[in-house]
Amino acid sequence: MKVLSLSFSEANKEVQQNKILHNSITNIVVLISYIYHNMVRIDNL
Repeated sequence: MKVLSLSFSEANKEVQQNKILHNSITNIVVLISYIYHNMVRIDNL
């Protein structure tokens, strides 16, 4: 039983890290699209 709970907490830790990774990737994508739109706007001026 102890081994099971240990592996569960390890899996939970990995899920948290994946969430952090996913969030940072999402932030980077949003940032890139924001910069891209601003560049397009500058070109239109």
